[in-house]
Parts: sequence; structure tokens; C-alpha cells
Amino acid sequence: MIIEKVEIENIRSYERCEIDLSKGITTLTGRTGAGKSTILMAIEYALFGSEGLNNSAILRRGTKLGKISLTFKEGNDTYNIIRTLKRQGKTITAEPSGSAIFKNNEVIPLLGRANDLNQKILEVLKYPSNVKAKELFETTSYTRQDEIRKLIEMSIEKRQEQIDKILMLSKYKDTWENLKDVINDFQNELLEKKTRLESESLIQKDIELLKQKIKDNAEKLSKEEREHNQNLQAYQTLSSQIREIEEKIETLTKKRRVVDELKGQIIHLRTEIEEIKNSKESLEKESQILSQKIKIPKNKENLEEFKKKKMMLENEIEIFKQEKKKVINEFSKIKNLGEGKCPVCLQNVTLNHINSLKKEFEERERLIDEKIHQNQEIIEKLLPQIKELSEAVEIEDKLQKINELIKEKEKNLQDQRRKISEAQEKIKVLNFDEELLNTEEKKLKKFKTEETELLSKINAQKRIIDLLTKENKTMTNELAEKTELLLKMEKSKEEIKKLERAITLLNRLREDIRNIREIIRRNFLEEFRQEFQRKFEEIRKYEEEYTVDINLNYEPIAYTKDREEVPISNLSGGEKTSVALAYRLALSNLAAQISAIKPPEVLILDEPTIGLDKEDIKALNEALQNIGTIPQIIIVTHEDELKDAANFKYEVKKERGLSKITKVD
Repeated sequence: MIIEKVEIENIRSYERCEIDLSKGITTLTGRTGAGKSTILMAIEYALFGSEGLNNSAILRRGTKLGKISLTFKEGNDTYNIIRTLKRQGKTITAEPSGSAIFKNNEVIPLLGRANDLNQKILEVLKYPSNVKAKELFETTSYTRQDEIRKLIEMSIEKRQEQIDKILMLSKYKDTWENLKDVINDFQNELLEKKTRLESESLIQKDIELLKQKIKDNAEKLSKEEREHNQNLQAYQTLSSQIREIEEKIETLTKKRRVVDELKGQIIHLRTEIEEIKNSKESLEKESQILSQKIKIPKNKENLEEFKKKKMMLENEIEIFKQEKKKVINEFSKIKNLGEGKCPVCLQNVTLNHINSLKKEFEERERLIDEKIHQNQEIIEKLLPQIKELSEAVEIEDKLQKINELIKEKEKNLQDQRRKISEAQEKIKVLNFDEELLNTEEKKLKKFKTEETELLSKINAQKRIIDLLTKENKTMTNELAEKTELLLKMEKSKEEIKKLERAITLLNRLREDIRNIREIIRRNFLEEFRQEFQRKFEEIRKYEEEYTVDINLNYEPIAYTKDREEVPISNLSGGEKTSVALAYRLALSNLAAQISAIKPPEVLILDEPTIGLDKEDIKALNEALQNIGTIPQIIIVTHEDELKDAANFKYEVKKERGLSKITKVD
């Protein structure tokens, strides 16, 4: 697999990012916390999903959707994986509808579940189905922080455990342990069979006792069933009588309910009649009072005529006022003019002429005021007459409405009396008998009590019958089991011999499996030694001072030209780094071989310089440049010195909480 492109959107501190990758060495440099390792996390997430990762720590804060896209080449085909994260409330989950895999720009059909995508990726990478894909990838291609020297510096026990994990020797250990459980099961079965043989005479006595108990139980059961059937017939007869009484009571109860409703209606109607009478009397009194107030005949026509006359006089007053205003306005213009042409008559104006006009205007104003006053006096005389006429008309209207209401009340009285007569007639027709209802209710109560007692007796008998039936079935089954057990005991002796032979064989097989693990370890050690030496020679092309090997504890050792052993801890930092890298690459190749996948084409190193001094970093720089068997190396580091080893360089910076990647020439 050669990684060609990584694209992320709303992932951790990235709003949007796209990085192109090629064969050769690529470095991602930047300050601690800038966001370099997020690119490596995105590669693993695209390949293996959220295994070992927390979705809430991946999606950028404040966003609803995030996306990771990985493009890589496998063989002659180009694949593109897309995974989407979605925020729903406080929960962040992988969105199946936003996940897909493409082969040469054509989508590969999936069922829409995350597992389907994961399975398809395993098929593309040709990973076995019985391994943990992410662990295999990290063993063969992904070296996390501070892991380069970890394997050569850890204890013998820890290193052995790690190697066994890569060799998948745990399956032999599991088989060895599982065989112990199988042997224990066989031994328990053997013990059980031997114990059964010893209890043969006791089983025979149990069988005779069970037969007698089954016979006694059957006689009790027959007696209880007869009595139960008799009580059931009596219960059915009693239930039929109760249903007849209930139907009769229901009919009488309905009649009583109707009679009670009719009586209630009569009481309500009588109350309404009294209310109508009182209301009618009150209206008649009010009618008499109003009739006395109308002393002389009045009508609406006279009232309308007076109102029209008043309105006409008010309109004339308004016209006179407008005319007065006009006169005052005209005189004001002349008075302010002084000598000159008159704007009214267009003649030359003198002071005498102005005084003459003043008298004329004052006279016109006086006549207008006199007309206004006359109209106001007439209106004052009309107002009492209008008021008196209005009151009279109002009384006449009210009196007419009261008389209409009195007629309506009289009609309501007649209707209510008719309804009372109809209700009383219905009560007679129903002919309800209260005494008969009481008698039937007492009879029903008595029968119900008898029914309850009888039902309780029937249920008790049913429980006894069920218990006896269950006991009978249990004893019959036990009898069958013991009878069958007697038959099996005849075959037990031969089976015991077979079990003893099987246990012996399994113990031998278990010991052989223990020996297989050691054989596999020895074979692996030889291959590992050769691969380790090849990788060390590849990395240290010009090394002439030391050769390397691996002892029986998988511990790397170094030799001088004179075959003098030198502990790895005594090597220089650069030499130690080369040994650690060669050890790691050899393990990766053999892990791929054991898992039946092709050797890794990509090596990912996350902060490989942690714990290294400048000389170590320089040695690592040279070692990485010498690796020729891995086409693509991706390094995340905060050390600028590793840039010298890179064919392609990217710098990661974080500004205002957002990370950005820039290609460096």
C-alpha cells in the first residue's frame, strides 16, 4: 500500500486540510501540539475506523459534521476511503451513509454498515480475517512515539511476550489451556460413570418405589377429577341462573333509571314554571308603571321633524360664522393696507375711504351676529321639546317589548305544563315495581355468594389435579431416566475404557503442543537473525566496526571484528539507533510473512526522535536514507534535523486554534 493523499475536514484542530504523499521520505515538522499526529490518526481512522479512538476527541468542537478521506494505491489499483462523523446532541457517531470506498473512481457497493466497510478494507489489504487488523498494521507499518528503542531495551519477559504476539503463538497456548479443560471434562465424566456403576442396586430399588408411587398418585388423581367435573356442572347451572336474574335486574334498573329521570324532569319543569310566573308578574308590573308615564300620545315622526329643524339651524349658524370670518379677513387686509389701491374695488384708497369701509364691515358683522343669535334662541326652545319627545318614544318602545315578553312567558308556561303531563303519563305506562327489584337483588347476592364458594372449591381442586399431574409426570420421567440409566450401565464398562484411553492421548497431545511452541520459536529465531542482519547492513552501509546478531532471548548483541561481544547498551547513540531501527524493520517483515501479507510498502514513524540526542538524530537521519526496501516513509517530528533525510517536506502550524499544513521547498 502506497498512500497518495489524505484529506480531512473539521477534524481536531483542522478546519480543512489536504496533503499529497508520494514514494520516498516525507516529513511533517512543527511545534509540539501543532497538529502533526492528527494526520497519522486520520490514516488509521480511515483504514480501521474508531477502534481504540474516542469519536468525541476527533470531531472539531462546535461542528456537526467531520470527514476523513484516504487515497492509496494497492497493486495497480487506486482506492479512496471516506469516513464521516456526525454530532447528534451530545453524542458523536460514525455516519454510515457518509462512508464509502472507491476503486479506480468507481464506488464499491456496501450494505451501509461500518463493519461492511471495515471488512472490504481487509479484503483490499489482503489481511487475514483471524487477526486484529489495526494491531497488524501497527506491527508492520506504524511505529508510535518512543517505540524504536523500546523492543531492544525492554525486559526479557516483555520482549518474549511481544514476539509471541507477533508469532501468534497465543493460539497454541490457548489450545494447550483449552485441552486441559477438555481433559478435566473427560475425567469428570469418567468419575461419574464409575460412580453410577456402584449405585446400580440402589437405582433398582428406586424404580420399584417410583412404580408404586405412580399407581397411588393415579388413584388420587381419578377421584379428584370426578369431584371436579361434578362441581363444574353445578357451577354452570348456577351461572345460568345468575345470568337470568342479572338480565331481569338490568331491565328493572333501566325502568327505575327512566322513572327517576322523568321525576327529575317534572321537578325541574315545576321550578321553571314558578320562575316564569315570577318573571311574568314582574314584567306586568313594569308595564303598568310605564303606561302611567305616557300621559299624551307621542310619535317618532314629530321627534324626527324637531331633530331635522335643529340640525338645519345649526348648519345656518355654521354658515354665518364662516361668513363673519370672511368679513373679518377682508377688513384686516384693507386696514393694514394704508393708502393705495383697494384689493376689493381696485380704487385709490384714502383714510376717509378706509374709515367708511370700516363702518360698513362692522355693520355686516353685526347683522351676522344677530342672525346667529336668533338661530341659537330657536334651538334653545327646541331642546326641551326634543328631550320630551325622545323620552316618550323610548318608553313606548320599551312598553312594546315588555308586552311581547309577557306573551312569550305565557306561551312558555303552557309548554312546561304540557311537558309535565307527558312525563306523568310515561311514568304510569312504565309501571315500575321497586319491591320486585329489591327481591331480585337479594336473590342475586345469595347466588353470587354460592358461586364464589363453588368457584373457590373448583380452583382448589384444579390446583390439586395440576399438582398430582405434575408429580405423576415428574415420577414417570424419573422412572424412564432410571430405567434408561440401567440400560446404559451395561455399556458403561466399555465406555470407561475408551475414556481412559482418550485422556491418556489428550495428555500426550497437550505436551506435544507445548513442544511445538518452542520449535516455532527456534525456527523464527533463525529467520529473525538473518533478517535483522540484512536490515542492519542495509542501514549501516559503511559499518565496518561491528556486526550484529540475536541471542536465544531475542536480545540484539554486537560483535567487534575480533568477535568480541559488545552489549548494545555500550554502543554509541547513533549505533544503538541503527540497531533499534533494523530490529523494528526485521520484525515488521516477519510479522507480514507470518500473517501471509506482502512486506510493508509504507513505514510511519511518529516522533521517532524522542529520547535521542543530536548524534542519535543524525544517525537516524542517515539510517532512514539508507532504507531501500520500503518505498514510502512518513515521519512526524518536531526536529528540523530530520528534514535533511526527506524528499518531501511539510510544515504544520497552529494559529488561533486552527492547524494548517504548508509544503516546504
